Amino acid sequence: MQKLVLIRQVGIISEKGDKDILEFIAIIIWNLFEVDRNAYRIVEDIIIDIWTSGRPDLLKTIRAFLTIPLSFITKEINNSFSASFAIIKMENVIRLVLFVEDILFNHEDLTQSVIQKKS
Repeated sequence: MQKLVLIRQVGIISEKGDKDILEFIAIIIWNLFEVDRNAYRIVEDIIIDIWTSGRPDLLKTIRAFLTIPLSFITKEINNSFSASFAIIKMENVIRLVLFVEDILFNHEDLTQSVIQKKS
């Protein structure tokens, strides 16, 4: 039984039924939010890779992955750390929230929507 699924050439690994690896990836990206102005693009790329993979559980995987950084945002705001958001981190958070909105309303042509925004 094959437990690991590689998503395209990027090498993103998600273990079916286990969110540990997705959480690990999300934590790394969350830490990048403080130092890299374009860290949100990593999230976009991962979601596009999952979306185009043809996985039967792609929506569940996308939801599981996006829930993690969104819960980090909520946790920081609830713990009054919102004042400590660096400008770079805040930009990434805003772009992530806008991307999630894009998924909610443009999910049928998500890939095209992201490509248009990048160009």
